[in-house]
Amino acid sequence: MASFRYRWTNAIEGFDMPVKVALNGGERQFIQPTTSWKTMKTKGVKSLAVDRNFYVGAKGV
Repeated sequence: MASFRYRWTNAIEGFDMPVKVALNGGERQFIQPTTSWKTMKTKGVKSLAVDRNFYVGAKGV
């Protein structure tokens, strides 16, 4: 099993806005990034799509 790590960067400490994403073209789900790293277990990440209504981008995917 692999893992997916995520966090907010360039944000004030304590910022914690949830974001709707789809991993590997699957069902959309909410993740809860903060300014600290979080880890989610997954079978691997080949693609990450962020809901366009959130105006954020992914780095390194």
